[in-house]
Amino acid sequence: MSYPLANLSTTLRSHLNDLVTPVERYNLQVAANDVSISPPNIQTVQKVEHLTFKCKQGRIEAFSSDRTGIFSFSKLLIGPNSLYSSTRFKFDHVSVNHLKNDFFGHFYMRPNDISLVNCKITPNFLTPLSRLTYGSPENLFIADSERKNYFLDVTEVLTAFPTLTFLKSMNLRLSKTWMTDILQFESRQLRRVQVTMQGHQFESFTCDELLAFLRAHENGFSLIVRVFTADETLMPYFVDLKQQLNQQMTYLGNPQLLPEFTHFRLLANDDHNTWGLP
Repeated sequence: MSYPLANLSTTLRSHLNDLVTPVERYNLQVAANDVSISPPNIQTVQKVEHLTFKCKQGRIEAFSSDRTGIFSFSKLLIGPNSLYSSTRFKFDHVSVNHLKNDFFGHFYMRPNDISLVNCKITPNFLTPLSRLTYGSPENLFIADSERKNYFLDVTEVLTAFPTLTFLKSMNLRLSKTWMTDILQFESRQLRRVQVTMQGHQFESFTCDELLAFLRAHENGFSLIVRVFTADETLMPYFVDLKQQLNQQMTYLGNPQLLPEFTHFRLLANDDHNTWGLP
């Protein structure tokens, strides 16, 4: 579909070019299907394998790295017309106020993967993040929120990112109703959920709740729950849950490769068990 800007004079388009950010200029070129839509600058994009945003002393910086986002960090130099893109983004110690920074006008973000590490995830954090990334991520990893006693709200997550197929959390509390909260999204595309937490963060669920959750998904769904430092008050619960699961599901032991059919994997301290849905 052609864009009306193409009908404007070169002078007007040149003035517009001076007003937009690099990512806005690039979006205009894409919409018009014409790189010459915004003279005199043709906006180019530099692609990197993995892009990390870090907040240091209130200042946002961007780094490129290998695909893991862990090694080979190199700080990106941001010029007036710089524009970077990647399919993998990591936000480290970022808050909602940082997301409003003009700095992000230098990044074209339609990622497949997003990691949020030590971010201040307030109720209004995920919405602007979704706008920045066009709600495109399929894989989301959230770890170690800086907010004390923060509960990960899966309703907020799936509202902001409706195309998620894999949701992974680490060291975060989940609400008591997180399973039913997910099920309220009838058009959800989740294929895998993995939650890891400390013993004091764990909220128990019943065998019936778990079975209803698993059966509500298409075949091949994977749920992994991992609990570190589970103390003696939790272990009787896990023993009882495993006994019920042995009666209701097919026990698979501790396989190296997870099955392709729907399954539940429970890792409590060093006790690892997997069950398949018959």
